[in-house]
Amino acid sequence: MASALRFDDKRILVIEDHAEMRSSMKSMLDRLGGRNVDISINGEEAIECLKKKEYDLVLSDYELGRGKDGQQILEETRHAKLLRAGAAYVMVTAAQTIEMVMGALEYHPDGYVTKPITFDTLNTRLHRIFKHKSYFQHINNAIDNNDIHTALRECERLINT
Repeated sequence: MASALRFDDKRILVIEDHAEMRSSMKSMLDRLGGRNVDISINGEEAIECLKKKEYDLVLSDYELGRGKDGQQILEETRHAKLLRAGAAYVMVTAAQTIEMVMGALEYHPDGYVTKPITFDTLNTRLHRIFKHKSYFQHINNAIDNNDIHTALRECERLINT
């Protein structure tokens, strides 16, 4: 098991329509040190949050009832560039159909967590995602600054190491 990952300085958005699951996710994020956690109960509200604030992590349920689902939020988020390149978008789902997974993969979520979620599973998955993101930090920073030349140089540097 990965050591506990701290989220004291991370801005987190949880998108979940079920109150019990929202409470559970909030509790697990509290245990990880998450102090800056916003909650959204549907896709429209989530998009508004993403327009108003930069997040380091988005945990989005796939099935959100009426309105936009997690995949549509991911699509809109990527299309409108509402998340920095270094931020993580994690899909949370009870569904494990091949159609859902293949459809969502097209928009490159940073990871998946299947329900029911345990603290250890969430901790391990997020630890892995953020470790992976750290390898590309310089590239992502350049992308966020629209500096394609630096991003390409950083890619070359990473390839050479």
